[in-house]
Amino acid sequence: MTFADLYGEALNHELGSYDTTQLFTTVRRKAAINRATKEFARLGKVSLSKEVVIPVVSGTTTYNLDTASANRFVAFGRPPLRLRQIVTATGAKSVTSLVVRSTAYLDEVSPGWRDTASSGFPSNIAHDPVDGVNNLRFTPIPNIPASETWELVVPIAANAADMVLDTEVPFDGRPDIEPFHWALAHFAAAILERLRKDPDAEKNQVTKFGAYVEDWTAKSTRPPGAHKRVLMQRDYIGEVSRARGGITVQDDPRR
Repeated sequence: MTFADLYGEALNHELGSYDTTQLFTTVRRKAAINRATKEFARLGKVSLSKEVVIPVVSGTTTYNLDTASANRFVAFGRPPLRLRQIVTATGAKSVTSLVVRSTAYLDEVSPGWRDTASSGFPSNIAHDPVDGVNNLRFTPIPNIPASETWELVVPIAANAADMVLDTEVPFDGRPDIEPFHWALAHFAAAILERLRKDPDAEKNQVTKFGAYVEDWTAKSTRPPGAHKRVLMQRDYIGEVSRARGGITVQDDPRR
């Protein structure tokens, strides 16, 4: 389902209303669907694989991974980071794998790694989070030949991005999650029912959303070849209710 399908037809059905200008405005509908996407990913532990390509600048050692990934970085993925060297004249490429090291490890085994005077071909790359910002630091400082351009390719586990375009599909279009897209309409409807002050309808929608999360979790954790449904022990409905103080209208950007 596309973003437009979810905030349009799906929410029309769940709310029993075609209103897009008074109570259930298009802005509110979109915000509710995007919040539902994040809640499904959080409860269902959905991990999205993505590769971030960062242009490397000669003489620049530090790169902001959060900015490069549009704030979607959660953890490093597989395979390892790769430094891609491209010969400008011919387009020929060579690739070198780089191991991500912690700053504590480098401080222990290579105390001078922070030396800004040395430059050359990077032998290490450090994950250097500072004040909540995820930085990557080359050591030594990259010295790029004039005949080449370099790119750092970073595989990451990414969070669920907000959808903006009507044609966008939740969870980066992962086909295995497509059968669970309607869950987003249930959670979004629960948020919007609060505006209508209908706690029973809100609870009903949260219950249906929780059932989808349970089914997804059973499917995604089921061993290969197993078909029996796994009975979940987690209280997803309770988790939704407790998360960030429950479903509220006050903290919703669509107001």
